[in-house]
Amino acid sequence: MFVDDRPGYSLSCAAELRFDGVIQRELLDAAFQQAIRRHKLLRAVVVKQGDRLTWAPSPREPVVWWNQENAHQEFMRMRNFDLTREPGVRTWANVEGDKSILRFDFHHACCDAAGGMGSIEDLFTLYDALHNKQSPNLRPLDDARLLVRNDISIGTPSWLARFHRTYVDPVKSFRLLFTKPLPIPATGTAGRPWADRFIRRHVAEADLVALRHAASDVSVTLNDLMLVEFMCALRDWTQRDRQPTSLRDHIRIIAPMNLRDREDFALSAANKTGFGFVSRSLADLRTARGD
Repeated sequence: MFVDDRPGYSLSCAAELRFDGVIQRELLDAAFQQAIRRHKLLRAVVVKQGDRLTWAPSPREPVVWWNQENAHQEFMRMRNFDLTREPGVRTWANVEGDKSILRFDFHHACCDAAGGMGSIEDLFTLYDALHNKQSPNLRPLDDARLLVRNDISIGTPSWLARFHRTYVDPVKSFRLLFTKPLPIPATGTAGRPWADRFIRRHVAEADLVALRHAASDVSVTLNDLMLVEFMCALRDWTQRDRQPTSLRDHIRIIAPMNLRDREDFALSAANKTGFGFVSRSLADLRTARGD
């Protein structure tokens, strides 16, 4: 991922948190340094050893940038990291009246969204402990897990899983590779600010609770429901604005998957995310929506 960085396509993930009240700078700075020390890849840089790249401790640990006038613009621009010169995390803190804003930018080579949220959880656990002058209740981390984070084995597969892997999956892969997708016009987003590439919608707390209850009632996750709605939206768009389709046609998207297992509860901030194809026929989507 380090060598895949390109201008206009920064391999980063971002988070913005807004709070009522004023965050105390001294406490946040102290909590941030303690949190960073728990996550080795967030305070590492890339160095070359022989003909390979590897991680090494950064001579300068990351810090919180306070009340910068251009913090919002910097955050939205998602400026590329140079991991040979700086660690893969940037943090801005702004206090505006009785409101506080924290912004984080993580490079995917050292941290995915799940790992980033884990480090942010540590940050606020430590901040709360310092504020209340108590010992923090932090999950134990095992740095040895970083050395095996590429191991995604999930036990011995059943005979049915082995059959699918040997005979069914290759057929599906062949169909995927040799199926001509519908052409989609270029959107011209390359080089544009990060914020301009996305459509964002605010979901009210009551609606979010209702969605979670709806997901729980049918024993799925909220992400599962959102994935169905997304695929149905693609189907509707395809049938409305593109060429005629058949119910045997498929909607296929690539979706991120968190590959952490139970043992990775002790994994510090790292990238352990993969991608998989989710494919459904238009007939399946009609059934899902009850159309």
